[in-house]
Amino acid sequence: MKFDLLPGLFLILALSSQVGVAAEPTILISDIDDTAKITHVRDSTDATRNGLFGHDFFAGMADLYRAMPVSRTLYLSGSPTLLRSKLAGDLFGGAGFPPGDLILRGKFVFEDIYAFKSRNLRDLAKNLQGKFILVGDDTESDADVFCDFAKDFPDRVAAVYIHRLMGDREPRGCELQYFLPIEIAVAEAKAGRLNSQGVKAAAQGLLKVTDMHFWFPAFAACPRNYRLPSNQGPLRQILGKIETQASNYCTNR
Repeated sequence: MKFDLLPGLFLILALSSQVGVAAEPTILISDIDDTAKITHVRDSTDATRNGLFGHDFFAGMADLYRAMPVSRTLYLSGSPTLLRSKLAGDLFGGAGFPPGDLILRGKFVFEDIYAFKSRNLRDLAKNLQGKFILVGDDTESDADVFCDFAKDFPDRVAAVYIHRLMGDREPRGCELQYFLPIEIAVAEAKAGRLNSQGVKAAAQGLLKVTDMHFWFPAFAACPRNYRLPSNQGPLRQILGKIETQASNYCTNR
């Protein structure tokens, strides 16, 4: 992963912690499976079992979402509406994600997932004001959905983040690929939308989870030399802990 981090990131962090974030409203729109929840959609057996009975979520994602000063959070998922009750209970109850509307595919999921997400994203753009922060993963078509939307509606997209789980898709160019949610936090701080307390909350939420399965499930890509865009400034120590823990685990996995 390559990041073009502007000099003085942590000066921005320090200032934003005092003056707040940009006034323009932003809406967080997130996928669920393999973005928030550990599902393994590429394996039909795992996906069915985890969809029906699983309760595992990626470490730090709920902490990150709670820290982001967005006006609204929406969950756009290819999961069937039959799972609405379970997903709501798992997301908003057990895992502690911020409450928001669940936009699901339908009882029998016949509609192509690219078409479903693209159609609903365009509907949201018509009905909601503000820019979108789009978060998905590389197991299905999220990058194509989000980047095609960003091409058609460039003024409506603040950022696109794609969870790099499989690592087998070429980047589309509009997205930042991430392994861990702290990378989103740092990028959002660089953009002026998240202050230093938010970055710290995201980092602490990740580090409080000691079972590395929730960082890097067995099916996920695992970087042996994990480096954040910058580990300088007032958060140097806590970001350095994340780098060390991730690198050591992936090296010995």
